[in-house]
Amino acid sequence: MKEKKVTICIPVYNAEKYIQSTLHSLTEQSYSNIQIIVIDNCSTDRTCDIVSACSDPRIKLIKNEKNIGMVGNFNACLHHIDGDYLQIVCADDYLEKDCIRLKAEALAHHPDCVIAISATNIANKDEKVIFTRKSFRKSCIISGKKMLRLSFAKHNLFGEPTNVMLRANCIEKAGVFSEELYYAVDWEYWLRMCTLGDVYYINEPLSRFYLRNDSESSKLIKQYKRILNDDRVLVRLCQNNPAMHLDRAQIILHKTNVKLRLAKKLLFSLLFN
Repeated sequence: MKEKKVTICIPVYNAEKYIQSTLHSLTEQSYSNIQIIVIDNCSTDRTCDIVSACSDPRIKLIKNEKNIGMVGNFNACLHHIDGDYLQIVCADDYLEKDCIRLKAEALAHHPDCVIAISATNIANKDEKVIFTRKSFRKSCIISGKKMLRLSFAKHNLFGEPTNVMLRANCIEKAGVFSEELYYAVDWEYWLRMCTLGDVYYINEPLSRFYLRNDSESSKLIKQYKRILNDDRVLVRLCQNNPAMHLDRAQIILHKTNVKLRLAKKLLFSLLFN
């Protein structure tokens, strides 16, 4: 089977510490038919210089004329797709060598799947893997309806944006990332995608997410009220989406689990950062 083209987008702002390592993980992928688009959101450090110095012809740097915010830059990624699949990679994350190949093959062999995800290695600021997060016990296909229900009730089973590969021809139907959200912006989008098809889960850690004191996620974990307000918006958006078919019991369960999960994250952040 001919390799499908994968567009890898990196929305970035002031990531000079990590961007080189992230790019290296992409250029060393075992899957060859990729393009790497770095969308810089008016960084004030050396991020653009580091990207420009990369000699790999598959890397393209796009500079925004003005800072359009994190969500705006995520949406910019959706406008630069030139492939069959889209992989958004956060500028301080890392993909294992076979990540793109295994996820692209999963989508190619299973046309009803619109999302491919995997297990994830969680590492601390010293780049030591703390544990491997697995959403399911084995590799499997989860119906979009079931994944939506499970994830909404429990937590973001998809993981960070870096862990998700999307089928490009479904993105227009799903729309763009919601400018009303911040912390849960990717989660709400993945739930929306689940109304369009199934999810393929690979029970192997194919991406690496770092817990760092200067990361956006670390900052947000400490902003309890902001996260709860963000979640209220998430619930409203999901409730107002007729394709999701959420009932009151599911919403109550979701709100309860969000508060419990947030308390655990606060403790986890204090222990490992």
